[in-house]
Amino acid sequence: MAQRPNPVRGFVAGFDWYGRSGRLTFALALAFAALPAALVLWSRQTAQLPRGVEIALILIASVLFVPALGHGLRRLNDLGRSGWWIWVMALPYAGVLLALFLIFGRSMPARRAGQGELRRVGFALAVVTALIAASTVFWQPMLVISGSMKPTLLIGDVLMVGQSGRVTRGDVIVYRKENGAPSVARLIGMGGDSVQMKDGVVWLNGVALPQTADGFFRETMAPEGPLRLLPFCANGSVGQGATCENLARRETMPDGRAHMILDSNVATFDNTEPVTVPQGQLFVLGDHRDNAADSRIAASAGGAGLIADAAVVGRAGRIFYSYSGTSAWQVWTWRMGRMLRAVH
Repeated sequence: MAQRPNPVRGFVAGFDWYGRSGRLTFALALAFAALPAALVLWSRQTAQLPRGVEIALILIASVLFVPALGHGLRRLNDLGRSGWWIWVMALPYAGVLLALFLIFGRSMPARRAGQGELRRVGFALAVVTALIAASTVFWQPMLVISGSMKPTLLIGDVLMVGQSGRVTRGDVIVYRKENGAPSVARLIGMGGDSVQMKDGVVWLNGVALPQTADGFFRETMAPEGPLRLLPFCANGSVGQGATCENLARRETMPDGRAHMILDSNVATFDNTEPVTVPQGQLFVLGDHRDNAADSRIAASAGGAGLIADAAVVGRAGRIFYSYSGTSAWQVWTWRMGRMLRAVH
């Protein structure tokens, strides 16, 4: 029996901007955002609604516009489209533009009487504040500063980290280290799971996670990101500007979800003793297995060790934008093709 759509859950999910969105959920989100805006435009022509009602509808339309676009991004991802297509619709905060248009747009003279410019500017600022507050309750940005999650994440990716909903095996999660610094890795084992590495293959609860060869991951040997780190290569020390190569493999989780991992032919942590994850803790791995200080290494030795549930910030749902330079202000280093890309 089909589950009935939950309007409240659908509204909240629109702010998260990851996962999936059904066609019905997306259509409802658009309808809910468009209805109050249409009523205001109708009222401007007919003068049928009191000014206070118009203001309330403008605020509702603006706030609803954000989850509508969130669902739009998710639908594009489901269809295999780049997040770039969302620019055709609008930016995430295009609800602000809608509010400004409705507030400053032409209306009947009688309705404009007594409405000071300062009051309208103040209301516009209130709309902006409401949008920002509503959005950041559900996600926060995080800059990737290391190559431990290549090829899934590159140095300079700015992630949108969802702060609501539970995480599960296979998710890319952001957590805080003991010193409070954020870090990112893939969740492999949860409380009660047994995790072991054998010849570079993950064994989860006594079953190997399947790996299939998928060619090479190639990148240019050049400094990346704020720390100007150099890539870690399987083909040895190559000169500046040369091609860095790593073996790419596709790893599949028990639920059928697959992701890419890299192998640099360094066997230091390809074999580990089995670890039973205690309740309330998590076991994480970097996707670039030979270039990650993850749960295979104790925190006292510079690794991640086991992660407490309480240390998890949330799931990395989408790449907001990405750059390879030392600062986001260096727009010539932006990787435009990664903008608004979903993280798998």
